[in-house]
Amino acid sequence: MTSYLDDPRLERAEATWFEAEQADKRGEGPLARAHYAKASDLYGEVAFEVPHEPHFREIRGVWAIAAVSMAAKARMFERAVELAERFLSDVDTLIDRDRAQLVRMLDAYRPVRQTTSAVVVKPNDPLATWRAEIRRAA
Repeated sequence: MTSYLDDPRLERAEATWFEAEQADKRGEGPLARAHYAKASDLYGEVAFEVPHEPHFREIRGVWAIAAVSMAAKARMFERAVELAERFLSDVDTLIDRDRAQLVRMLDAYRPVRQTTSAVVVKPNDPLATWRAEIRRAA
């Protein structure tokens, strides 16, 4: 069970989340959103790998909510909705509290997913930094 708490991607996700918050404070919105998007990917990867056994449900829920939250902070509402729906579709893999939270998030993000900007993350930047370009969602 601890392997899902000690996964190195979680440490990278937390560090990336922190970088996003710092970029936000500096007024660097596109960079912040790119970091949030990367954190979402990392949390999502771990959450989807957590076994579908009852004693792992709470761990899976924590990382699922983090993945959806980070996608929303990146203004990637379509992705946030997609992730929430995917986590909710796995019956009996979340505790009730986490399932209810994902439903609330889904209800909040569905209406805005078509009217906001999306973030395109370019992970192969020659300077090994994350950059983002904002484009209007069609």
